[in-house]
Amino acid sequence: MLPKGHKLPDNFYSSKKVIAPLGLGVQKIDACENDCMLYWKEDKEMQECKICHHPRFKPRRRGGKKKHKDIPFKQLSYLPLAPRLQRLYTSKITAEHMRWHKETLSEDGKLCHPRDGEAWKHFDQTYPSFAIEPRNVRLALSTDGFNPHNQGSRPYSCWPVIVTPYNLPPWMCMDRPYMFLTLLVPGPKSPGRSLDVYLQPLIDELNILWNVGVETYDVSKKQNFQMKAALMWTISDFPAYGMLSGWSTHGKTKDNVKARLDLQDICKRRNLELKEMNGKYLKPKASYTLSKDERAIVLKWIKDLRLPDGFFNTLKRKVKNKARVEGSIVESYLIEETSTFCSHFFAPDVETRSRDIGRNDNVNKEGHCSSLSVFNVPGRLFGPKTPSRILTPAETAASTIYIMLNSPEIVKYIERYDAEKYAELPDLTPKALGVMRDKEFASWFFNYVENPTNGVTETDIRLFSRGFSSIVKRWNGYFVNGYRFHTLEYGETNSTMNSGVCISGSYYDDASIDYYGELTEILELSFLGPADSTVVMFKCRWFDVGKQE
Repeated sequence: MLPKGHKLPDNFYSSKKVIAPLGLGVQKIDACENDCMLYWKEDKEMQECKICHHPRFKPRRRGGKKKHKDIPFKQLSYLPLAPRLQRLYTSKITAEHMRWHKETLSEDGKLCHPRDGEAWKHFDQTYPSFAIEPRNVRLALSTDGFNPHNQGSRPYSCWPVIVTPYNLPPWMCMDRPYMFLTLLVPGPKSPGRSLDVYLQPLIDELNILWNVGVETYDVSKKQNFQMKAALMWTISDFPAYGMLSGWSTHGKTKDNVKARLDLQDICKRRNLELKEMNGKYLKPKASYTLSKDERAIVLKWIKDLRLPDGFFNTLKRKVKNKARVEGSIVESYLIEETSTFCSHFFAPDVETRSRDIGRNDNVNKEGHCSSLSVFNVPGRLFGPKTPSRILTPAETAASTIYIMLNSPEIVKYIERYDAEKYAELPDLTPKALGVMRDKEFASWFFNYVENPTNGVTETDIRLFSRGFSSIVKRWNGYFVNGYRFHTLEYGETNSTMNSGVCISGSYYDDASIDYYGELTEILELSFLGPADSTVVMFKCRWFDVGKQE
């Protein structure tokens, strides 16, 4: 299997030794058991805590060998941030994407990335010397405690600190390989207000990255530059927010009387303001207040709800030795980090875990490539085909006009049709034109294409105008754009639900209507021409959101 002169490692331990030099390593910093201080920098050689005087190392056993290393009561795992940011510029896969926020125009009016927000723009105006270099890194920090053991086991609180670079595009910046584990605060107890003690190494490095930077080689431009970084956001729940900021947040919620009184001065929402009666404040009920039976339904739904695994759940699965929680997590994380980085340099045809097609990813159509984009939509049908059926005339008409109106190549014919109607009826309103288009455009389009005087010679357009077969195939599910859809009937017995749909559409001239419904059928429509000239349609049952029942 391997070329001559090469051989596989004998075991997993040997394989880890082979890839160890490729990793970025981890710094182990001893800490006081009471979270008072780190044995770091000028305190590195101290043998006891300078605040509570607790010994640094566990006492040796009687008769123990003196050559054995001392074992600290507590140890912080610190994974330096700067080398991990530099590594993003050593691979062409990530180096070019680190400039995405500057080189790609944002869609007007749409907030799809932090660079579209006011905070990013204000930062650029305040620090133009930083913003002028698009390769400087914008960071966000997140932390929370989690129990690495199973529910019901002994309590344990481990606190990872995650740093994410937001230079990357939306589909990469929240991906697991680019969420850097920088600190692993040891348990078994929460650090509480002493979290800042463990953040010292990271804060020190962030100061260097902001004030000085580090020289970095950019493989995409084949040049060195001084990379700087700025921590722009922290993301956490309310208790962790108090620990990170150092502020007291106990009792500071949005639901107390003082907070509700602020509504009168800040929000101006009269329906939510407190009303004073007989020396007491009465809280008005919100419009979404649930009855007892309705609360039971919602709570049952939450109980059965299954959410995707988060990043911390991934760290939890790395614990192989419950007596050494932090060591297990860090060792497994370093191996995964190294293997992901190395996969960037493999040939394109080499399959790796990071290149694996996700279970919900669609597969591009191969073979015939039509000039009509509606036939080239990547998607994958799944599940056994259910018996075919014949569309009703109403279903055929609705499907035909929907497909035509959503085909970019047909836009010029739609514009010609609209121009003719406006010439005939100058006072025609957009809503009335939409109604006429739904009823007449399909037949008008067919007659226009078939008329030789109009000079329509494209084969795909001519075949498209003749429509599809009324006999359609039925499927149970469909993968498209990274999402999995299945029919309501197919998922009745499943604990997960993938049959709900929502379309932000418009009804003629009204662009404010959103449609909500349930997927009842997945239909594959076959047009004339090559075998793969097919379009997948969803038949849905729509809800009337205007009713209160």
